[in-house]
Amino acid sequence: MIPVAALTCANEPVLFDENCRQPGAAWLENNPGKDPHAVSHWWSQFRPDLARHFSHRCGWLGTTIVPAGDVDHWLSCGNRSGGTSPNRHLAFEWSNFRYAAPVINSLKGSLDNQILDPCEIEDGWFEVLLPSFQLVPGDRLPVSSRQRAEFTLAKLQLGQYRARFTRWHWYCIHWNNGQPDLSALQRDAPLVAAAIEKARLEGRPLPDPAECEPIHLVRPRLRPYAKRNRRIRGDTAG
Repeated sequence: MIPVAALTCANEPVLFDENCRQPGAAWLENNPGKDPHAVSHWWSQFRPDLARHFSHRCGWLGTTIVPAGDVDHWLSCGNRSGGTSPNRHLAFEWSNFRYAAPVINSLKGSLDNQILDPCEIEDGWFEVLLPSFQLVPGDRLPVSSRQRAEFTLAKLQLGQYRARFTRWHWYCIHWNNGQPDLSALQRDAPLVAAAIEKARLEGRPLPDPAECEPIHLVRPRLRPYAKRNRRIRGDTAG
């Protein structure tokens, strides 16, 4: 996770109010109880603007999304099993949007402010370790935010294989025969670029990407499949 500027009226896209907020508010009023995702095209048309605001990087992975990410609602607005969301009124608000990789958007669900908001992150709150490409809390992470940080890492699987592979992937692309292209990495994976700079300052060699690819482990089942008892036609309960 890397810092992202807050979304405000000052950086709101042109025509956002006319094309999204106003028709969205009218729809909410005329369709009580309905899920705002039914008219998601009103916010989806501003996905390119949101992507540019996030420098085309996922707010939580902190890496460039290819080919495109999702418009995530920081405070989720979709209907839930218990009824409508208490944040339904924020469905068409620019300030409530975040740019996220689809898998992260799915994992986040309705966790909302239980996890850290990319727009509240500051430099040094997280760092990437080499050669594991693991994401861990940094020295500057406030004690008051540590519990939410650990929760965020766990729930969004930011330290698991898929996230580590993504960071390694960008490292491979910009490896440049042992002379990493830092400017490109700062664009596509800023925390990986920072890890390289830290390793150089400490005099540590950079890992060869061919030798440090994250491994996906498949654990064996703890118990065998249960034997299936096939019922003979015509049997009835006695």
